[in-house]
Amino acid sequence: MIYYRVHDFDQETWTQWVVKINPSNPDRLTAAFISPAMENVGSFFVNTSEDVIYPGRIIMSEGGLVNTPAQTGAFWPGSDDEFYTIQYMDHNQLQILKLTIEYNQLVTEEYGPVKDYSFWHMDMCNILRLQEKVFMSCRGDLGGNIYEVFNATDTPHRVEGLGIITAHNAVASDNHYYVSGNDEANRPARQFRNSERVDC
Repeated sequence: MIYYRVHDFDQETWTQWVVKINPSNPDRLTAAFISPAMENVGSFFVNTSEDVIYPGRIIMSEGGLVNTPAQTGAFWPGSDDEFYTIQYMDHNQLQILKLTIEYNQLVTEEYGPVKDYSFWHMDMCNILRLQEKVFMSCRGDLGGNIYEVFNATDTPHRVEGLGIITAHNAVASDNHYYVSGNDEANRPARQFRNSERVDC
């Protein structure tokens, strides 16, 4: 399947929906809106089971919607094909939750506590997916922080020693990621990292 987002330019609310295209018949492609008509989808991810996550909701591949837990922000797919999200807790604490769909029900599991998270909104973050790890890079005024939010040891943590205070762009290949931004003296800076030797 192919998934993409469309905009309604005629409405002042700037509504965006998720559309699914079925390419099984190349001579007659079919498309269907799969997100609710009154909901605005700012960003979304799809896993191999074809569950779709967007802010506040998961569209299940078998049909139906399920709400993500309360007070959750940024979300991403892990290398294990499950979804993960950040949840705000009491006393300014944050934790990462693992979200799994089992028999059309949402199952949540605490993945790990995190400290000093400075990102919350998806539109300010880059998702860096490597073969066995997932990083998030936060841009602009949010501080340029890089976090390893998924790994084989289930230990999310902040990446130290990059020398970049404000990150502007980040991209990833299967085993490396690249970050550009500015250092403490506001000079242009860039970093190339092999995921196996990240300083943490």
